[in-house]
Amino acid sequence: MSAIKVLQQAKKVTPEAVLASGQVAYYQPATQDQAYRYNKLSAMTKTLILGIIENAPPSPERSNALNALQEAKFWASAAIAREGLEDMPAVPQADGAGL
Repeated sequence: MSAIKVLQQAKKVTPEAVLASGQVAYYQPATQDQAYRYNKLSAMTKTLILGIIENAPPSPERSNALNALQEAKFWASAAIAREGLEDMPAVPQADGAGL
């Protein structure tokens, strides 16, 4: 059975389904609540970006602030995406250490 069929047959992606499929990356559709929180996070980030651009003069510090904000949004989005997946196996390393 193909890896995709194994994942499609699982009602919820479980660690067992991921291991059985041989896949380490998969797509988990966002729930309505997650989509709402992604959109809210994006709106708040946009407000902060505009505030930084309007109030901080062009400088390395402003660039650092914008980069830090981008990273913060990335990690907050990752937290939303991984909600409920805390028991997923670690991503395997090249040497197999994550298995």
